[in-house]
Amino acid sequence: MISSNLKVFRAAMLAAAASFAVLSTGLAAQTATADTRYQPAPSSPVKTGGHSPIALAVSPDGAHVYVANFGSDDLSVFDTAAGTFGAPIKTGGSEPDGVAVSPDGVHVYVVNANSGTLTVLDTVTGRFGASIPTGGVDPTGVAVSADGAHVFVVDHNSGDLAVFTTATGTFALPEKTGGDSPQGVTVSPDGAHAYVTDSGSGDLAIYDAATGLFEPTLHSGCANPTRAAISPDGAHVYITNITSNDFQVFDTATHTFSAPMPTGIDRPEGVAVSPDGQTVYVTGENGNQMTAYSVDSAEFLPPWSTGGSAPTAVAVAPDARQLYVTNETSGDITVIQRQESPVISTRMLPDAVAGSAYSGGQLAFTGDPAPAFSVVAGHLPDGLRIDTEAGAIVGIPTRAGHSSFTVAATNDAGSTIRELDLTIDPAATPPPTVPPTDPPTVPPTTQPTVPPTTPPTSTTPPTATPSPSAPAPEPRQSQSPTLPPASGQAGQGGHLPEVDG
Repeated sequence: MISSNLKVFRAAMLAAAASFAVLSTGLAAQTATADTRYQPAPSSPVKTGGHSPIALAVSPDGAHVYVANFGSDDLSVFDTAAGTFGAPIKTGGSEPDGVAVSPDGVHVYVVNANSGTLTVLDTVTGRFGASIPTGGVDPTGVAVSADGAHVFVVDHNSGDLAVFTTATGTFALPEKTGGDSPQGVTVSPDGAHAYVTDSGSGDLAIYDAATGLFEPTLHSGCANPTRAAISPDGAHVYITNITSNDFQVFDTATHTFSAPMPTGIDRPEGVAVSPDGQTVYVTGENGNQMTAYSVDSAEFLPPWSTGGSAPTAVAVAPDARQLYVTNETSGDITVIQRQESPVISTRMLPDAVAGSAYSGGQLAFTGDPAPAFSVVAGHLPDGLRIDTEAGAIVGIPTRAGHSSFTVAATNDAGSTIRELDLTIDPAATPPPTVPPTDPPTVPPTTQPTVPPTTPPTSTTPPTATPSPSAPAPEPRQSQSPTLPPASGQAGQGGHLPEVDG
């Protein structure tokens, strides 16, 4: 029976890993360039409570890690907050070899290689349901679609893929992959395709969910493609090759493979992609090490130790700050803390003004965990200080001048410095007060002489109005008319006769 052969094969691999442990430890110690961004947590590794942990998956909320124990037929649940395992839960099958979690976190799907079954854990009740035959005899890989509607199971011995519909709880008839030893499976984010690695033929098979059929297989160019993981955007599939110690990238749009890339570790098997799609993590079964592939630079980082023996699988927390690795031989998992050395990208600071609050001093930086800041050389202008947590220069500068200083940012992963300059400008001087001036005297405007208009002729002579300043004229005496002389009076000389008395 194939499961017996698988047990013999795995036992041989474990023996080889154990014999290699001393050598690999020495190699790890000699790796002077080992990456310091990834370090085992102080409490790691943590025993699972089972035997031969071989596969694992993280819940969508990051609260739990589910570990399949191949050698004890059970599943261990790791509480990420407490850092501890509960008692293992029997899967109801034999030799659990693969595990996946539904998108809502309610169900955990486990394939049991020796019994040819799928068993489902209800995370609410903490119990497994009845075993469901997959239609094959040696299921080894399992993946869930992003909508949770389908579970894809590959069978290492029968060379096929079985699709489980979660709504009905049933499997469709298995479809042949076109290879002879399929081992790993990953599903595109849209659920349209499943990608199956075949360690026997060196092929990659692509399942079309719309037709329910496989496309013609594609040869990877490597001997033993083992496991696969897809990028969050579905553009690339990352494949480990366990016997050639290398790694390939498959372009899902062009259906082409990159050239094989050396990983720098021995027997790369487990593979997982960070949530942002920028980093791919790979475990080395025989070297007790793992490494990370940078998508941007297309290069591998120097490897680091997992702290356990025979790391076979890796999963990434949703926040990308922790990695979880199964160590098959030592029966535990390692929690890897992702750390990033700080980098200060600010090169110039805006000028400040004496007597005014400085608002332009926030430094641009990266680092995980967040770094602490300090001034390690030179000095800040009087009145300013650096916020050690926020990385901002704050305060009110007291006088004008120029200062040069060096800022350091430090966290658990390392330290960096940045030399900076800051100029304090003098406060603006208000303009002098100018007394108001009298408005200029404007001479009156000379009006042009307009000749009087001759009034129309009137039959009534105008009445002269005396001038108020002129004296009133003396009234004129009225003159009587000249009378002829009376009879008997002399008419000569114009004299009137005198009258007596």
